[in-house]
Order: sequence, then structure tokens, then C-alpha cells
Amino acid sequence: MVHNQVITDLAYILKQQEIRHVVICPGSRNAPLMQVFTGDDYFTCHSIVDERSAGFVALGMARQLNEPVVVLSTSGTAVLNLGPAVAEAFFQKISLVILTADRPKEWPPQFSNQIVNQEGVFSGNSLGSYSLPMDIENDEHGKKVLRKIFYTVGLANRGVKGPVHLNIPLKEPLYEKLPEDISAFIDSVVEEIPGEDDNRVSDEDHKAISKKLKAQHKVLIIAGAQSYSAEEELLLTALVMHYNAVVIAENISNLKVPLFVSLPDLVLGSIPIDSQALKPDLILSMGGQVVSKKMRLFVQQYDDVPVGVIDFFPAYLFEELVFTHKQESDYSYLMEWKKIEEGAVGKAKTFLSETSFCMLSAMDKILQAIPGNTVVHLGNSSSIRYSQLFDSKPDVKYLGNRGTSGIDGSLSTAVGSAMVSEELHLVILGDLSFVYDSNAMWNRDFPANLRIIVLNDAGGGIFRLIDGPDRMPFYEDFSVAHHPVILQQLTEAFGLNYRIAKDFPGLKAGLDALLEKDAGPFVLEVDTAKSENSTIFKAFFTSLQNQ
Repeated sequence: MVHNQVITDLAYILKQQEIRHVVICPGSRNAPLMQVFTGDDYFTCHSIVDERSAGFVALGMARQLNEPVVVLSTSGTAVLNLGPAVAEAFFQKISLVILTADRPKEWPPQFSNQIVNQEGVFSGNSLGSYSLPMDIENDEHGKKVLRKIFYTVGLANRGVKGPVHLNIPLKEPLYEKLPEDISAFIDSVVEEIPGEDDNRVSDEDHKAISKKLKAQHKVLIIAGAQSYSAEEELLLTALVMHYNAVVIAENISNLKVPLFVSLPDLVLGSIPIDSQALKPDLILSMGGQVVSKKMRLFVQQYDDVPVGVIDFFPAYLFEELVFTHKQESDYSYLMEWKKIEEGAVGKAKTFLSETSFCMLSAMDKILQAIPGNTVVHLGNSSSIRYSQLFDSKPDVKYLGNRGTSGIDGSLSTAVGSAMVSEELHLVILGDLSFVYDSNAMWNRDFPANLRIIVLNDAGGGIFRLIDGPDRMPFYEDFSVAHHPVILQQLTEAFGLNYRIAKDFPGLKAGLDALLEKDAGPFVLEVDTAKSENSTIFKAFFTSLQNQ
């Protein structure tokens, strides 16, 4: 069994597990793998040159499709550039299959080039990895290799999803024709994909959660940014109706239920940090990350309140509580939260009605203008934090890379999502994020259904919003990190349409043009660099606490 046969078999294994999309980065060492995927009509292949961008494009596709996507790279530092996307997929629980071509170990080693240590390079941020042997010794060895490949690929799409890595050393010649048929014994070696993990709350936590809820104690449920099914949303709603529970659901949780608290930053920004008014008896956190720093500080201040952290949705536990408990809640704890939230929303609207053109008021106008059935991708740092201050629309989906919260792939992720979708996609991100990930526009199949809004505040504006950096002498040069990039020239270099808004009339005209059905790939720069963004932002939260 020659090694090229394994490549043909690998493609067959991916087809068995219904993996269709392959993002391919250019190279020579990965040529045999390119040959097998591009030569099979089953696979949809996408060419992305920049490996860092390619990883995030695949992540966006996998999240949009809710199925694994393959990323194929050549050897060397190309592999290392996939690291940020692999880590993001790991913490967001998104299925990626990373295939990296590798060079065989040669002797003497100083005659090798383009060599890095690729075996297990993503081991800390993946569900599994396997480096194929250089040679297949006999049929039994071949069967063992194929079992290992099948098992590793299967890990990506089990109960707890995530990225997996196959490292494939390949000898020259690299451009020979591959075997067309799969190994005669491949069907006899593939075993069942590993079953789902036993996602159950520990008996101790199970009893504690049940006891607190049944006693109508105040329970705070923080629903992080995972993907929730309609059934799971109904279960959470029923919990609030039957128990003295409050569900915190930020926009990227996409749980748009009136009984939930969707604006925790406004609520917590309206009360003193040490206020006891909203103190719970139990905190239950589940799903992905939470954006609100105020929410994290709120939880951390209560050393005497037990916190249950669950990495999944405990449907069986919630079903048991909902279907066995007939008592209706008096909503007393929820009413405390909702009373403050309602007051904060009113104060926020008053403040915004009197606010000049700035990042805060521009974001308000942008979010209001988004049409229904749009997928909104929120960049990290300022963009997603500003978005947390405004109501979400029930017919709009909100997404963000909050697994690792980096700025390195926000645009590429949106590109990948739009490439496999017919819906309108809109990404809102800062100028540093846009420039940093500008190779996302280096795509021969750039999606026509993607619109881009760049909030330009002349650098890393997030560091002007948080307390501390502005007291440091290195603040402007090394934290804010101004850049010399002219966004219009950068955009047009990639062939995209461009427009700029520097005031409210310009923003309205820009949004009208951007959101036209047939506008095509479009970048709208919202320039607030000359506005007092940080001063207005801080004044906004001061206004929330005024009586």
C-alpha cells in the first residue's frame, strides 16, 4: 500500500462523514492533496492564499453550515499561521479538519528547508491530532493508519465539536497521478464515530440547582454565546416562568425572548458596582463567552454565592425541572432586573437624542438600519461592546469571534460565512481589525452578499474607553497604535466599492447605498476620528446613574 493510496482513502473517509467544503492554501508539498480534492466533484474547493485568513474563512463556513470544513495547507510556517483560527474554533466548539502537508525528515538535517515541528502543533487547542507515518509497511499497518484517520476526523463532529489536525508527510515526486480507487479493505477498518460525550451535570451540582430553583431562590442564568436550538430557548423561557430565575442573554446568544435580560451592560451600568439589589442566591453559567465586563465583575464580587459553570446546555436537567414543577414564578427577581433595564433604556435614548456624531451615536443609527434576515458579524474590541448597548432585532442574527476574542480574523470569518449563504451578511469592525485582516478581501470568489462597515476612530479606540491605559506614557504610541493606512486606497486595491461617512447625513446616505440589494461587495468607512468618542462614552454611563 503506497502512501499516495492513503491520500485517496482520506478523501473517501471525509466523504463518508459528509464533509464537503475544502479551503485550499497554495503550495507545492500539499499538491497530492490538492489533486484528490479538486479532482472529485463531491468536494467544493475554495482557494485562499493567506493561511491565517483561510483558517478563519473555513471557521465562518463551518459555523454558518453547522458542519465540518477542511483547511489544507502546505508545510512550514504556513501551518503556524492557522493557529489563531484553530484556537478560536476550539473555544467556540466549531468543527474544522486541518490537513497540513509536511516534509519528511531528512539526513543530514541541515540540508532540509521550510521545516518546522508540525506534529501536534495545535495539540493544546484541538480535540485530537495524528501525524501519519512516512511509509506504510504492510496491510495491517495500513489498516491501523486508516482507523486512526477515521477516528481523528470523527472527533471534529461529535457531541463536543471542535478542530482536529492531521499532519501528512509527503515525499517527492509530488505531481504524480494518484490511485483512483480506494483501498480494498477500507470499509472493513472504519469503525463507528465516537459517540457523544456524556454531557451530564454532576450529582452534587444537579441537587444544588434543583434545590435553589424549587425553593424559589434567586437564580441567575448566564447564557453565553453558543448556538441555541428552538427547544433550548423554550426550556429557558419555561424556567423563568416556573422559577424565580433571570436569564442574561446578550445579542450574540441570539436568545430574543422578552422575559430575558438582553442589555446587562445598561443594567449594571445604572447601579453601583457593590449594589445588593440584584444579588442572586445561585449563578449558573453555560455556553460560550460573555462580552460584558460589567457582568463578569458583577459575578466575581459575590464570594458567598455559588457559581455553577456548565460547558454545554443541560437539557435533561431543565426538562426535569420544567415538567415536574407546576408552580408559577412570582417574577420578583426578574422584575428587579427589568425595572432597572427599562429605566436605563429610557435614559440611554434621551442621551442619544442629544448626542453629536460619534462612535456611540453612529452605532445606534447603524443597528437601527439593518434590515431583517441579515447576519451581523461584530468585530472585537469597541465594535461588539458598543453593540451591547442597544436592543437587538428579533429577525437579525448576531455573531462574533468571542472564543479567544482576537481581532485577527473578524473580517475573514464573515467572508467565509457569506460564501456559503444566500442571506445578506454585514460585518461591523474597527479600523485596526479591518487593516489587520485586510487579506480577507484577497479572494477571487469574494461574496457579493457581504457588506463591510469600518468604524474608524484612528487606532485602537478600545484603550480610550477602559480605565487605566490613558494614565500611561506609552498610551497613544503603543496601546492605541495609530496607523498610516488610507482605508479607501486599501479597499479599492482589492476591487471593492467604497464610501465614507463623517456626519449623520453622510451616514444615512452611506447606509442606504450599502444596504441596496444589488450593491455588491461594499465598504463603508464611518470616520469618527475627530469626535470625542471616549468622553461621550464615559458621559453616557454617567447619565445612566443620574436620577
